Amino acid sequence: MVKYPNQRQLGLVCSLVVIAAIGACDSDGGNTPFGTPAGENTKHEGAIVNIAVENMVDDFEDGDASVPETEDRVGAWYSYGDDSKDATMTPAGEFMPSECGPGSSAYCAKFSGSGFADWGAGLGMDFDNPGDKKKTYDLSEFKGIAFWGRSDKSTVFRFVIPTSDVLPVEDGGSCVDSGKADQECQNGAGQNIVLTKDWAQYTVPFSDAIPDETWGQQFDFDAAKAMGIELHFAAGADFEVEIDEIGFYRAADLEPGASDGADDSTDDSTDDSTDDSTDDSTDDSTDDSTDDSTGTE
Repeated sequence: MVKYPNQRQLGLVCSLVVIAAIGACDSDGGNTPFGTPAGENTKHEGAIVNIAVENMVDDFEDGDASVPETEDRVGAWYSYGDDSKDATMTPAGEFMPSECGPGSSAYCAKFSGSGFADWGAGLGMDFDNPGDKKKTYDLSEFKGIAFWGRSDKSTVFRFVIPTSDVLPVEDGGSCVDSGKADQECQNGAGQNIVLTKDWAQYTVPFSDAIPDETWGQQFDFDAAKAMGIELHFAAGADFEVEIDEIGFYRAADLEPGASDGADDSTDDSTDDSTDDSTDDSTDDSTDDSTDDSTGTE
């Protein structure tokens, strides 16, 4: 079972995008989609990322908790939560998909709960866990993870991609908890998500995946060391989500002209500064030579 410290908080980061529409940050710092998300009978209408069959982690159409054994992936979905006395979770016990989903989808992951007052609750899966030990799964060839989601509540959760850097040794990782307040393990990198009532497609670009800066050991995300996925709900959350068609995508999977919202500002600023400096130096040299020649005459 995954356990998060009491101080885990969801500080919203508005670099997520909703694809099926352009995203806009609300006043609380979350991401609120607008536009036209995919409707009931238009499963992929408006989708910007098209996930290849071999890169689909799970579309839940098999109706069970097991992850389809494709591209050497093996594992299962599981739910977890703290031991709060009045906490409730649906489904209780072993996780199973429900009859839901966008468009013609027959099944999706429907998960709800409340009353987790200590460190929260969540839903997770492993990319490579045959049952004896979790192993790393190299995602370095991909740009990010996309999925479809909706909620009848104003649900906020953190989409986490744990790596071996943050998992403790007993869970297949390399993290060692020294017992100090800022040395806890399990602080995986990810992004925070706010779902709307309509089905929409969301992306988590790896370039924007960051650890929670408010607690625990801090590790930059390393796609080559990925271990799985966690949808984590903070302590005190009253949550209900429906999630479907989770998969990996490459830049080539984006429709022409589409963007997954990845932060490319660093590259842009570098290009701009280079261009500006070139222009400035050219202008300065031109001005100086003109002044000097004028002075000589």
